[in-house]
Amino acid sequence: MDLIELGERIKSARKTKGWSQTQLAKAAGVSRARLEPLENARIAEIGFKHLLRILHALDLDLRITAFNRGRPTLEDLVEGEEEEEEKEEEEEEREETRAHAKKKEAKAKKAKTHAPRLDR
Repeated sequence: MDLIELGERIKSARKTKGWSQTQLAKAAGVSRARLEPLENARIAEIGFKHLLRILHALDLDLRITAFNRGRPTLEDLVEGEEEEEEKEEEEEEREETRAHAKKKEAKAKKAKTHAPRLDR
């Protein structure tokens, strides 16, 4: 993981909490001027102390693990499974919406063909 990806994850966690950059900076005890470039991939370095403050304010931590070398981690697999379930749910919702629209259309068509004609 590099600073760009770390910044993206921090930004995502901040948004999940519904915080602005100013709110996170205040909670972490760092300046917004230090946080903004981190989140937007415009920072070359950040001190470890500042990084930990930001992560801890977001209830995140930094873990050291063996280098992955391209094999998926358990976290990767769980995330992939959750994404797949979300896609399936979205597709089911779209199908239900289509089915409802077809029923409504069929009802309207039936009502139109069985309506008494007034122009006779």
